[in-house]
Amino acid sequence: MAEALKSVRKLIQATAAFFEKRGVDSARLNAERLLGHVLGLARIDLYLNHDRPLAPEEIDRYRELVRQRAAGVPLQTLLGETEFYGRVFQVERGVFIPRPETERLVEAAVRLLTGGTSSWLAPLALEIGCGTGAVACSLAAEIPRLRVHASEIDPLAAALARANARRLGVAARVEVHEAPGAEPSPHAARARPPAGQQPALRAPRRPRGAAARGRRTRPGRGAGRQSRRAGRLPRDRAGGAGVADAGRVDRA
Repeated sequence: MAEALKSVRKLIQATAAFFEKRGVDSARLNAERLLGHVLGLARIDLYLNHDRPLAPEEIDRYRELVRQRAAGVPLQTLLGETEFYGRVFQVERGVFIPRPETERLVEAAVRLLTGGTSSWLAPLALEIGCGTGAVACSLAAEIPRLRVHASEIDPLAAALARANARRLGVAARVEVHEAPGAEPSPHAARARPPAGQQPALRAPRRPRGAAARGRRTRPGRGAGRQSRRAGRLPRDRAGGAGVADAGRVDRA
């Protein structure tokens, strides 16, 4: 870039032309995002400050980002963030960037867990190989009652997923495990929902009166007929005695 290109507008124009020659998709968008990143400005603010001059150190930083982008480094990696399912996630070198089509998986899971036929009070989701945590955090943010256990073999990715969970306010319901082979932790599948989210459980009612006695002492159909004919089946008051007596009638 020539030293004369010191304004926002001229830098964007020159960089977009350079990216087009190097085959970079969305050349102007990439130029604007990179320059906005250097200057700390949104895209709309770049147009409002199109004649703003750049300091030499800002030009040097921008030139280095442009060089890396032309060499094939993803735009999200250079910016340190990406948008997924309407939320911004931090990304780092060495961690896979979530693809836009992966949002379909989140959409399908949300429909399944929040549809009209869903009666789960505290559903649990497991994710293997969570990367940035985009899927796990998006599900937790969309479904307030959901708990997610996510596993990752890369410590860098696991730490990044935890950081994204904290930034999005879902860290209390997204637990990231560093598991060998990207297998979910053994206790994750048996995890219980936290207090306050557990469904109320009631002990089964015990039958009372004659119905209780009859339910506990009802003999087999053949034994009942024989015992009635013999007239030897006593009234059960101790639970289980009727079945034992019926056996003695059968053997008589």
